[in-house]
Amino acid sequence: MAAALVGIAENRDKDAEILSQEIGKIRHEGWIDSLVFEMRWNLALSHVAEIDKSTILPPVPDHIPTETTVTYQPLGVVTIIIPFNWPAAILGASLPQALIAGNTVIVKVPPTAPLGVSRIVQRIAAQLPAGVLNIISGHDEDMKSLITDTRITKVCFTGSVKGGKSIMSLASQNLTRLTLELGVTTLLSYWKTLRLMTCNLIDYSQQFLIRQVKFA
Repeated sequence: MAAALVGIAENRDKDAEILSQEIGKIRHEGWIDSLVFEMRWNLALSHVAEIDKSTILPPVPDHIPTETTVTYQPLGVVTIIIPFNWPAAILGASLPQALIAGNTVIVKVPPTAPLGVSRIVQRIAAQLPAGVLNIISGHDEDMKSLITDTRITKVCFTGSVKGGKSIMSLASQNLTRLTLELGVTTLLSYWKTLRLMTCNLIDYSQQFLIRQVKFA
């Protein structure tokens, strides 16, 4: 798992550039996006030993003399749906944990910003056995099987409240486990036409206002 991060630091500048172009954030935020992913990956690795541990609970006094053993087992196939605004950082809060626990993963990248985070996932997937880590892109309305398929055992979704309600409704069909992180709509500001004569004409504070639409 540690070796799966090979190349992330070397490719961070290029990944940040692509994330900036896709999302509309300043390049430094794209750089931080990648860095947070790496930090969260390493944090998950620090808990690897806990996965293999089992705990034996002793019998309760004056009750049935039975011991209880608590162990951790993988769930199976996990779908992770990430938003556009911090795709790499948010993916880092669920992908390494799912893999360390022994699951296979399908990452659904945001339709408005698929390339930057796809590059990161593809490099990781190349270091893992075939089929362990998968990635898919496309319109949300065409992705219902990522939730309703009976082989999916857990769904992690980060996005809007509206999207969360839709995910919860679909997951209820099979009582699929859910983790939802729901937020508000990110500000969108854009120009239909913009002519730049020199970089000095840009008020860099305006770059903080350039954002994509919400991930619903």
